[in-house]
Amino acid sequence: MLDAAPAFNCVYRYDLVPGLQLHISIRTIEVTADSGSPCLVLEFKALGRPDGVTKLDADAWYERAHDMIVAQFLDMTSEEIQRRYWMPEEETE
Repeated sequence: MLDAAPAFNCVYRYDLVPGLQLHISIRTIEVTADSGSPCLVLEFKALGRPDGVTKLDADAWYERAHDMIVAQFLDMTSEEIQRRYWMPEEETE
């Protein structure tokens, strides 16, 4: 029987701009469909509040949060990972 890969779980919090925090977690899982092969999961979560109470304020916050998540993902991953596991919208059109 093979030894299991060590468990790994790490969470980072970034205060990027006022009203927007980005939480990034990296953890291991076992992919049961592939005989329990270890895999890394990279998760992004934006937390915060819009600058106002209107729908336009909320839309602006979500757009800013999305842009921050994409920028951090691109900074944290190699071009090979980006091409292999994630395809930017420009390439799908």
